[in-house]
Amino acid sequence: MKQMGKRIFAAVLAAALLFTLPGMTAYGAAGGQGEPASQSATAGQVETEEAAPEAGDGGAEKAGAGAPEAAEAGEAAEAGEGEAAPLAGPPANAVAMVEKEGEEPWYVTDLAEAFKDENSGAKITLLADVDMEAAPLVIYRGGDVGNDVNIEFTLDCGSFTLSGTGSSVLTVNAGGALTFVGGTVRGRLNTVLAAGTFTMSGGVLDGTEAEALLVTNGGKAHVTVTGGTVGVNRGGLIVNNDGSAAVALSGGTYSSIYPGRDGTYPNYTNRPVSSVLAEGYALKGADGKFIRGDATGVQRNVTVVPCTHEGGAAPNDGGATHGGACLWCGTEITAEPHAPGADNTCAGCGTALKVKVESDGAAAWYDGIVPAAWEAACNAGTATVTLLDDVAADNILTVSAGDHITLNGGSHTLTVDGFSVSGGQLDITGGRFEMGSLLLVMGGAVRLSGGEFICTNGREVIGCYPTSGLTAAGLLLNYGSTDPTEKHYAYFDEAGEPIALEGGQMSLPGPVTVAECSHEGAASAPNSDGTHNISCPCCGYTGPADCAYRFSGNTGTCQACGDTLTVTVSGTAGLAYDGAAKEPRVAVTRGEQALAAGADYTVAYTDNTNAGTARVTVAIGNGQGTYTATFPIAKATPEITALPTAAAIAYGQALGDSALSGGAAVYGNGAGQSGSTEEVAGAFTWKDPFAKPTLADSGVTEYTIVFTPSDTANYNSVEAKIKLTVRAAEPGAPGENGTGTGENPQPAQPGTPGGNGTGTGENPQPAQPGTPGGNHAGAKQNPQTGQPEAPDGNRAGQAQSPQAAQQGRALPLVLAGMLMAAAAGTGIFFAVKKKKKDA
Repeated sequence: MKQMGKRIFAAVLAAALLFTLPGMTAYGAAGGQGEPASQSATAGQVETEEAAPEAGDGGAEKAGAGAPEAAEAGEAAEAGEGEAAPLAGPPANAVAMVEKEGEEPWYVTDLAEAFKDENSGAKITLLADVDMEAAPLVIYRGGDVGNDVNIEFTLDCGSFTLSGTGSSVLTVNAGGALTFVGGTVRGRLNTVLAAGTFTMSGGVLDGTEAEALLVTNGGKAHVTVTGGTVGVNRGGLIVNNDGSAAVALSGGTYSSIYPGRDGTYPNYTNRPVSSVLAEGYALKGADGKFIRGDATGVQRNVTVVPCTHEGGAAPNDGGATHGGACLWCGTEITAEPHAPGADNTCAGCGTALKVKVESDGAAAWYDGIVPAAWEAACNAGTATVTLLDDVAADNILTVSAGDHITLNGGSHTLTVDGFSVSGGQLDITGGRFEMGSLLLVMGGAVRLSGGEFICTNGREVIGCYPTSGLTAAGLLLNYGSTDPTEKHYAYFDEAGEPIALEGGQMSLPGPVTVAECSHEGAASAPNSDGTHNISCPCCGYTGPADCAYRFSGNTGTCQACGDTLTVTVSGTAGLAYDGAAKEPRVAVTRGEQALAAGADYTVAYTDNTNAGTARVTVAIGNGQGTYTATFPIAKATPEITALPTAAAIAYGQALGDSALSGGAAVYGNGAGQSGSTEEVAGAFTWKDPFAKPTLADSGVTEYTIVFTPSDTANYNSVEAKIKLTVRAAEPGAPGENGTGTGENPQPAQPGTPGGNGTGTGENPQPAQPGTPGGNHAGAKQNPQTGQPEAPDGNRAGQAQSPQAAQQGRALPLVLAGMLMAAAAGTGIFFAVKKKKKDA
């Protein structure tokens, strides 16, 4: 009852605190100082028809914080024309807050009221999602409007959405201005129709069925976007006029951009996307790559970013530099030389570089061979032109007096009308030349040491003008030279056969290939020195030529004159690893004549140190032929110079129980091999570690051990025999309750009975009854004679070294009951009489 009384008292006190003390007045949140709540408009109050102010033309219902005067109790203040009744905080059905400099913020329940002319300059912030349905918000002031702004607003949708189903959700006409800073505007068709001034710094414009931002009205439209998202589900930005609208994008993401057109139909042209970008800005695709500014439309998600001009410099009409207007943003870039990467693509402009021109130690790269590359080579006087890719030229390449050009086509093709040499010198070292006419030589000099020449009209590919005094043969490098150390060149037909030239022949039909001459079919008898004499009709060479040997077995035969030589490799038998390189003797003979090593041939050895297969290569003369032979190197077999010692074991144990210690093995003189003696690293083990010696063999029988080298790649394992001592097994001491563990076991002694269990010896005796332990049986772990276990309350007597259990002293039930009662807190106690100890 006393506790219940306390609880009732606390409840009464709490209830009393809920009431206002006498003499005090409670006020609403918006009440003036000292005003009763009943005379003040409270925050969140919903205006009823009776309490609403009487608005003038277009007057918005303003809910201001801190009304200047309170209305009479039960009556709303009457508002004059254009005035609004003040409210402390937004009404429950407020959709937006209006903020204007110099005025207290107020709230509207109809969003259109916020965009009235008299609110120009205000910021409107949505407080809820607003659906304009088919009626768009129009920012426009009637009368004479031009490019000047007559009415302007800032819209922040915050976390809310402004939507509509009409032709637009927001329409900004000429003379009107709207700045959109955040939130979402979503329209079924054109979400924002900008015919006046529209600025966007954030938020999302989403056109579900058409464009998110449509710019119209020509030069009176001014659109600036610095951030946000234009277009989510469908179209992004479209400029739908003659191109005179001022659009400047310096940020934001767009689902698509169509910049509009110049001129009038049907003579208009589509404008490039660079026309809607702010200066220094460019478009980047979802792949992170810049998009060319001359694109007339972009139909994928793009972002406007500051342009780095990376790769945006344009090549200067095939010249050696790039620069001019940036391909991405149109900004002028200072001309710089092309810089090729590993794939011969310019890192500065992305141009595929196809020609390299070198002169006076400097190099320049071009995207074509004419006109810039070839002209640069000719103007340099002496230059090398290298093809880096297939190239096409639509004119004839000319060489005039003062020009010395080396053309190296490599494996690439130059498609060209032809060559005309009237002076200077042209050297061609390789390449494929598909010519509309021919290589025409009217003067100067031509030196051919490579290249494939094809005339696409089927006529001659090589031609010398009659007055030049030159012949087709004379165009070949070193034609007619008698220097055997020089390379000589010839023309080969489509079948690869050398073409024998007739004296005075000035032209050749195509196609022909220029390559080094083999003098095939032009050799005389051998000169017995590795040469033969030739008079080649294909390259004009007369004099000795090196024989070329092709080997079959160890005999080489010259393919031109039949000269033979023999290579003999000796001393390869019985070679074994010893750490030194093996170099068998090599001899080369031509008949009975021995050739000189170093002068007539060279010898090289490979893989000739370690055990395995070695190789010897004999190179004849100066590339006249090559002979290769192999020979084996066997593994070395070490010699055991000191046997290891075997530890004694007892009868019944295996060889593996005997540890081996000491011992040594060497390789070298001590093993009958050449070279110094060297100890070989390795280990001794028993060959049969599981074998068990008999006692009678102790110290008599020899058992096999194995020495295994650490380097098994170069050394073999070796075996030897040793003796060891085998001891007789010692008799095992009797176990008290267990089996004797000696090698010669004795019978187990009977086990002394344990506590409450059976004795666990190998020859167990019946257990004697144990004195009861606590509430558990006495337990043993190590079967020894059990000793009594001390009592352990309610737990079993545990013998760590099992002895017979002592008499357990169980807790009397009375004591257990006493403890249980004490734990329960009943306060009931019992007297316990001590039981006498049994006699």
